[in-house]
Amino acid sequence: MRKSKILIAIFIMVLCSCSKDKEMLDALDNIRDVGNNDPALAIKMLDSLQYEKNQCDEYVRMKYDLLSIRLQDKAYIEPTSDITIKQIMSYFDQNGSNKDKMEAHYYGGSVYRDLHDTPNALENFLIAEELCINDVICDTIMLSNIYSNLSWIYYNVQDYDNAIAMAKKEYHTGKDINYNNETVLIHLGASYMRIDSWESAGNSFKKALSYLRKNGMEKASVESLSNLLYSFSALEMKQEATECYNALNHRIIRNNPGYQGALGEYFQLIDKLDSAIICYKNILTDSIGLEDKYDAAKSLFLIYSKKNDKVAGDKYANLFVKISDSLNLGKRQQLAATVNNAYKYQKNLKEEQRVKEKSKFFRNTAIVTVLSAIIIILTLLILLVYIRTRQMKKILAQSDELRKIKEQGNELKATITDKEKNIEKYKSDIDKKDIELSRLIIELKEKDKEILSIEQSLNEKQEQTKKLLHLMRQSEMETNAGDVIESLKMASKGKYEMKANDWKKLYNAVDELYPDFRENVIQQFKDLNEQKMEVIYLLYAGFSKTQIQNLVDRSRTTLWRWINEFENLKT
Repeated sequence: MRKSKILIAIFIMVLCSCSKDKEMLDALDNIRDVGNNDPALAIKMLDSLQYEKNQCDEYVRMKYDLLSIRLQDKAYIEPTSDITIKQIMSYFDQNGSNKDKMEAHYYGGSVYRDLHDTPNALENFLIAEELCINDVICDTIMLSNIYSNLSWIYYNVQDYDNAIAMAKKEYHTGKDINYNNETVLIHLGASYMRIDSWESAGNSFKKALSYLRKNGMEKASVESLSNLLYSFSALEMKQEATECYNALNHRIIRNNPGYQGALGEYFQLIDKLDSAIICYKNILTDSIGLEDKYDAAKSLFLIYSKKNDKVAGDKYANLFVKISDSLNLGKRQQLAATVNNAYKYQKNLKEEQRVKEKSKFFRNTAIVTVLSAIIIILTLLILLVYIRTRQMKKILAQSDELRKIKEQGNELKATITDKEKNIEKYKSDIDKKDIELSRLIIELKEKDKEILSIEQSLNEKQEQTKKLLHLMRQSEMETNAGDVIESLKMASKGKYEMKANDWKKLYNAVDELYPDFRENVIQQFKDLNEQKMEVIYLLYAGFSKTQIQNLVDRSRTTLWRWINEFENLKT
């Protein structure tokens, strides 16, 4: 029971720990978003999570430290040591995702860049570039920034070919995502200037100036305007240089060495050498950067040489040489080239190792494939033999079956032959029967003709009988009810109008002659009415259809239907 409680407690602690880590990572993502626009505020927000950071696992702590370096880089706070970034890069190289490694080495390059450790800066930016290119989902913005830093580093160690190559990559990468600005083109133009490609440099600077015009010259940064002022002045592009000078004139910043250097170059362009000297001396007085002092001393030496002031020229020449020794540009260039070559060498070694591993993999795969193929072929052969054996057994069984079927077929054939003989015999009998049947049919036809002749004779006799009966009935009616019949005949010709008493006499005369007539009529006619009764009595009394039509007020069709109905019933 106690062990169960301990396990439950550990499980709850793990859940709480996971929950804290997730909350911390979400908070770091939010601070990162804030830092894109306000790094100073983001640094304060990050500092407030210092205690919570110590309660999280190592991955979260490393993400915290990496974000801290990122925010300081965006806030232009220069690092004082590389201890933290070394730990971050070492941890993420072993435990991080490709994105974590890429970001760690990018900010490693940034730290060494600010510490003026050019070889280490170059190495880490190159590693970050390779990680970014090989990533499934490339962070194009970071890749553009990597190329920007590489271009700047190559430029500073006077490797201008590589500086131009990186600046071009930065420009094309940014163009694909609409991320370019004037800084990219300024970097590209500055590199072209160092290899005396004046036309290409001028075109790059003009494009950069177009960016500033499009967004508003008043919104342009002092750094961008200063760089363009210096570059246009150096290229003796007076109109463009003056435009940049006018945009900067109301924003004079004395302690900005970039601005002072650009201003000095512009004053040389418009032959204000004294003003140019003041600018360069301001740099020597105020700037702490050896590169800025190096450029200022060199420009002062050239100006005093131009003015034939040997004393001042010698003074600044000595200063120029002294600063050159301090900078040791040759050594820095050599170190950068060594790192570049070493990185390429290591990259080639990795590529060679990758090719070897790939070849080994393919060789092993080929061996496995061949062995698998042999096993499959042997299996197929065994299976084929087995199938063939089964098929042979089936064929033998089918042969026996076919032999039996053949024997049965012969028996059936003999039976069929017997049946055919019987059929022939039956056919002969049928033919005889057909002849007999034909003869009988002929005899039946002759009998039919005789019957038809007899029927016609009978019909004629029947008609004669009907006429005789009709005449006899008419004769009887005229004998017994002559006065009534005479009245009806006159009425049928329109010479006399029938009265109710006349109809009554007719009914009585017929009923006296044929006592059962009235009863039979009533039984046979279901829909009997007075007019129909009159028609039936007239018809029975021997009157024709035409005479009846003249005596009864009914349509011809109705009278004909009643008469036919009576005659059919009577028959």
